[in-house]
Amino acid sequence: MNFITIILIAIGVAMAPPHTPEGGELLAAQMVKLYDAAMSDINKLAGRAVQELGEDPDRRASQFREIRAAQLTRQIQNKLALLEGKTRLMVDSPLKGEINKAIARGDAELKELGIPTDPASQGVGVGFALVNSEAVEVIARDTLGRASQSIENDLGNAARQHANNALEIFRTLSTTQISEASVNTAIARGLITGNPIIADRAIRELFAADSDEAKRVRKLGNKRIQVGKATMSVRHYARTVAVTRTREATVTARHERLRERGVNLVQITGKNSENFCTAFIGLVCSIGAAPEIPGLEIVELASLPGGGPPFHPNCSKGTAPFIPELASKSRQADARRASAVYQKRLERDQLLAPVKR
Repeated sequence: MNFITIILIAIGVAMAPPHTPEGGELLAAQMVKLYDAAMSDINKLAGRAVQELGEDPDRRASQFREIRAAQLTRQIQNKLALLEGKTRLMVDSPLKGEINKAIARGDAELKELGIPTDPASQGVGVGFALVNSEAVEVIARDTLGRASQSIENDLGNAARQHANNALEIFRTLSTTQISEASVNTAIARGLITGNPIIADRAIRELFAADSDEAKRVRKLGNKRIQVGKATMSVRHYARTVAVTRTREATVTARHERLRERGVNLVQITGKNSENFCTAFIGLVCSIGAAPEIPGLEIVELASLPGGGPPFHPNCSKGTAPFIPELASKSRQADARRASAVYQKRLERDQLLAPVKR
């Protein structure tokens, strides 16, 4: 920390808390590539099975359809098992790197505030122990385990849903009265190439244009999945899960590090948007139990929607350590303003309401 910074802190000149978006881009890129390729492989397996229905009239027999459905099921299950293994291997390394960087960033933030790390020193009424590498490792290991499991579960469920849709399409087509070679070939090409437009005419001939079956084939061709009430591409979902879960893990790890060092308060940071979380910018929250500070209402971070940053998928909000004795007048004013906004929205049951810009 340079001389000018020390002077600014001493006189309480406005200094906005730094906002460093949490990571996750490397992991997101890997997950997008992995899941996009895996879903394409599942489409090709389903497409080839569908194509076989029309290649030879004898293959439309009930026995063939049952055997082919069982074979397709095994092939897809093998693909999912391979995907699960690759996901576990790919998640750990980049995620661990982000978590370790987050822990180091927590130390750097305190250093920038002038907090001494010497155990013999007592800074602003808070005592700190020497860096405990074993404790850091525990934070990283525990946070990594939880975050890795969350990513695996979310993406695994998405993959299984896509696989079930592929199997359902084959079963639907194999039991339909119309099983013309040209129709099945067109639909198969739509699945194999990932371009359902190729299959649209055949779909309209086989199903009503707005039927659930037609929509299912189109979504599968586009590698789309249902997440809650939303339908999105596997590519988009994989990126959202990887980025959001990584940000959750890095924020958690950094907060654990701050708490280990005796700091219990953080201030919400980030850029303005229409999302509800913009209303929390400047709000001072406690990582643990909320202390009583005269003139400042403290909110427990865990009580906020989503338990704090990130507040929603792809949320970029973060936190910065807040120490009342060192906070600038600007940060203290932001804290009071944000607290008043929070209390008003809480009373009106509008915590999740969009922010008007």
